[in-house]
Amino acid sequence: MKVLHIVSSISPRSGGPTRSVKGLCRALSLKDTTITLIVLHGNDEFDNPCGVEVLYGAMPDLINYDIVHLHGLWDPALHTIARGCRKVGVKYIISPRGMLDPWALSVKKWKKHVALALYQRRDLNGAAAFHVTAQEELSHVRAAGFLQPCIVVPNAVDLPARMPERILGKEVKTAIFLSRLHPGKGLLTLAEAWAKVNPKGWKMKVVGPDSYGHKKDVVDTINKLGIVDQWEFVDELDDRQKWCAYRSADLLVHPSVSENFGITIVEGLAAELPVIATKGTPWRELEERECGWWIDIGVEPLIDALQEAMSLSDAERYEMGLRGCKLIEEKYTWDAVVKAMINGYTEVLNGKT
Repeated sequence: MKVLHIVSSISPRSGGPTRSVKGLCRALSLKDTTITLIVLHGNDEFDNPCGVEVLYGAMPDLINYDIVHLHGLWDPALHTIARGCRKVGVKYIISPRGMLDPWALSVKKWKKHVALALYQRRDLNGAAAFHVTAQEELSHVRAAGFLQPCIVVPNAVDLPARMPERILGKEVKTAIFLSRLHPGKGLLTLAEAWAKVNPKGWKMKVVGPDSYGHKKDVVDTINKLGIVDQWEFVDELDDRQKWCAYRSADLLVHPSVSENFGITIVEGLAAELPVIATKGTPWRELEERECGWWIDIGVEPLIDALQEAMSLSDAERYEMGLRGCKLIEEKYTWDAVVKAMINGYTEVLNGKT
């Protein structure tokens, strides 16, 4: 099977899809699937140990592929590919990557309304199927009015060959946030909740690149709240440093307003951390598997979760982390994901979806 993947960017500043698209392409290439990845913008170096062909800004002959997989919306260059697929009769799948979430649609609403009218709705209507990462994202596709088949396949996580040693029993505990510093990630809510909890013997470590200048808003807020001494900011980390940061933490907090998946939640669970995430993410399994807290969006629910998490002993948090790691091993490995994705591709090609 020859599959063409198209993504706007693979820059680390593009967020979770950067990792998930690259990881999916690598994993598919190991399963008797010929993969070509086209990156429409930029020329970021792509770590390519599996022989994935990567083209930057190129427009391929679509007729040479069995199926085309588009990642994301709103990019006119993606529209060009979708239109080309329709012209030559090649089936294409769209991964919305959270961009049909009601909150995401409300951001720059008028621009998206124009894009829908000009080209995006036509491209969405023309898709043979959608790939979504969770049932919640499936509901967003349906709410937006699209009735095509949906392939529900989660993202997976690239684990290090050897996980860094877990550091427990520290005098000062660490809660970690690891994502883009973006208005939709809930950092201002976290700051307010942290100030009200005012946890003794804890620090907050915020790791990730600044988006839209949001870091200044966060820093201004923690200064006003008088908690600046309890918060640490770290820019982007390389892969080794990232896993060391996870393993030296005691709790992952991800209070996002809207998330179609949340790859950092998978990574945190894989690193044996208990996780606090909001219902803006599709992670009800945190409660079902007793490895974290799945809370309503807002300050008060986050206060309650922080207080409960921080009142546990190291041993209790560690046991939660072990349960989370087991969940990842069972459901979120690349082997499981790729098998499901190939089955989805096959059904689309055979018209069975």
